[in-house]
Amino acid sequence: MLGAGLRRSLAQGVIHVPDNDPRLITGFIRYVGPEGHVRAYAARTVEYRARPGIVLLNQPGVVSPAAQDFARRLALLGFYVLAPELPAGADEPGDPPQMVPRDLAIAAEDVIAAAAFLRRRRDSTRLTGLYGIDWGGTVAAATLTRASNIDSAVLVSVVPPPWPDQPVRIPVQLHYSEFDERAMTERFRRFQANLAAGSRLSNTYVYDGANVGFFESTARNYHRAISDLIYRRSVEFLEATLKSGTETRL
Repeated sequence: MLGAGLRRSLAQGVIHVPDNDPRLITGFIRYVGPEGHVRAYAARTVEYRARPGIVLLNQPGVVSPAAQDFARRLALLGFYVLAPELPAGADEPGDPPQMVPRDLAIAAEDVIAAAAFLRRRRDSTRLTGLYGIDWGGTVAAATLTRASNIDSAVLVSVVPPPWPDQPVRIPVQLHYSEFDERAMTERFRRFQANLAAGSRLSNTYVYDGANVGFFESTARNYHRAISDLIYRRSVEFLEATLKSGTETRL
């Protein structure tokens, strides 16, 4: 049995930036998706300046406190972060289970609409990235093969899309644990080769000794040191691919 304190910790995750941080404007908004309005958590700094956007994808349904915190961390670095609430969809049998391609495609269209919303904002530099973790990373990976409005992506512990050979022409950074079976399949090798062919900036990191869930502060297998390393690497990657001197004061 888990103790009450540990249960609360797993539900809440490690909070780095409080939700009332005076440097930020945060809250839930709605944007127009292909099948209606989509609710999303948004975070940006109070200072009004042109900034790139990031669509953050983690678990389906309500954006968790841990995901909201992660959005705030990225916002403090000068990004407008949007974390949409996406339906889970149905799973096909397998280990691990995988989303039915049709539901995956529908979720990807909601993500593309989120990127379009970010690009239309007056305070946008018109550059947009994806940051996908676990289930959200799987949706993000599928989005990359369908979107023309995404400029770079970070994917952590994802299932490669059912269409791994469709061209992806943007930089993508992949992160996997040593024991993640999703990184041992033929589909993954094809997807990885596809990404490498699409951009010389794409790369893959595999973390020795880490298990599935190592990046999730709400998971039993959470590994703080590796999680911090991924955060540093991913931030450097996003800064290099989305900013590159484009951020200007309005």
